[in-house]
Amino acid sequence: MNTVGKSAFVEAVGQPSDDASGYLDFFKGEIGKSHLAQELWTQIDNGQLAPDLAEIRTSITDVSNEITQTVNKKLEDQSAAIQQIQKVQVDTNNNLNSM
Repeated sequence: MNTVGKSAFVEAVGQPSDDASGYLDFFKGEIGKSHLAQELWTQIDNGQLAPDLAEIRTSITDVSNEITQTVNKKLEDQSAAIQQIQKVQVDTNNNLNSM
């Protein structure tokens, strides 16, 4: 160690910099989910996904309505077919009884 406290093992040369992009590149990927409060991370995720979630909810509602309409139509068709079959059975029984 020399008289000003410098040693060959710890000498370092550095200069201050205001190169923001350089700092961003250096720290890119270093600060992540584990460094942030979970609540903040959740808010960030939800904020980014809000438009997509709204679109998905609308799509789900639309598909659900279509399914409901399709099922209701099928039930109406089946009910009409059952009534027609029952009428044919009654008519057939009446015809057989009148013989």
